[in-house]
Amino acid sequence: MKAKHNQGGQRLFPESEWVSPGRIQGTDATVLRAPIMEEAFRRVCNQHQQKSDVAVLALCTSKRPYSESVEWKAILETTRGHADHIVTSNGGVIPIEFEREYPFMTYDAHGTSEFDTMYIDILSKRLTTFFRLFEYRKVVGFFSPLRRNRKALQRACLAVGVPLVFVPDDTLWEILNLPTKSKVGRRTAIIRSEKSQNHFMHQMSHPSILKALRREVQPNEVTT
Repeated sequence: MKAKHNQGGQRLFPESEWVSPGRIQGTDATVLRAPIMEEAFRRVCNQHQQKSDVAVLALCTSKRPYSESVEWKAILETTRGHADHIVTSNGGVIPIEFEREYPFMTYDAHGTSEFDTMYIDILSKRLTTFFRLFEYRKVVGFFSPLRRNRKALQRACLAVGVPLVFVPDDTLWEILNLPTKSKVGRRTAIIRSEKSQNHFMHQMSHPSILKALRREVQPNEVTT
């Protein structure tokens, strides 16, 4: 993993408070436990301005700012004006308006299953705090079925009591018959491993998935 230099805006932290890049880059544990990432989350909670009663959550991307990635471009183009957009990662809970701020332009860690329990525990606690501060009518999780972010979001929404919908759901993944990396030229009904799902995150821009996402964020819709 190539180290990143400190960069980003100073809305959350003046440059005088920035830390050495190595303190927020490396493993999941390095980033999750970094005091400045916890403080960043606290400041985000203090400064976030809720604009919608629907929240759409999706993964971070290696591309920064997130909105320039293929995945987030598709999400924003599909749901702009109908939802608040929130990135989830080992870097925290990041409303899209903070995507260009330090430390979110600098932190970096490639997730591994070794730290899944820690990741789910810390992220779910942060999400629970966030959803208790900001009352959303509905939360839409834009995650594939095996994602650890999905487990963290389920735990938080259950704790707070906010309705949660996942896009795509397991049935849609099956219907789409997305190809796997290991079976070039063939089709498979369900993506069965985290590794293959990582490869397929770009498929979240599939028209059927975006149609389902658009449906879930339309106003005045009651989740049953």
